[in-house]
Amino acid sequence: MATNKAWKKDLIELIFKLIFLAGVFLVSLLFIFGVVISPDDSMSQAVKPGDIVFYYRMNQKYTTDSVIVLEKKGDKQVRRIVAGPGDEVAITDEGLMVNGNLRTNPEITHPTLPYKGKVKYPLKLQANQYFVLGDYRMDVADSREYGVVNQSEIKGSVMTIIRTKRF
Repeated sequence: MATNKAWKKDLIELIFKLIFLAGVFLVSLLFIFGVVISPDDSMSQAVKPGDIVFYYRMNQKYTTDSVIVLEKKGDKQVRRIVAGPGDEVAITDEGLMVNGNLRTNPEITHPTLPYKGKVKYPLKLQANQYFVLGDYRMDVADSREYGVVNQSEIKGSVMTIIRTKRF
């Protein structure tokens, strides 16, 4: 009889520990970390369609070249910051200009062209404003289409990516 009570007590303790761990995991995902599945190839080669992207919500300082998750018009997107507060951005026939300097990245294989009639250049970024672009620069919804991203629209910095398909 004594071993039967001990077994039940151990089982109840295990159940409470599992519930506690599940609660910690859930709180972590809701308030500290986030997860999004990349819906398209707008960030190819860095992030491919179907990749699982984990991001850290607690970061409030973002720098140029940071890959972030943001929310625009109800859609979560993964994008790269190319300019931050105080920077002046222009997109010309030459490409992306930040503070009068041409920004190039050897990993970006397509030209950075402006979208006609969407954003007026040069664009001076104010405090807590960022200019973001997708790495795949052809027909991507990014700051060339919707303008600056306010810091309040940034959900967090990308921490890791789990590749779900082999490419």
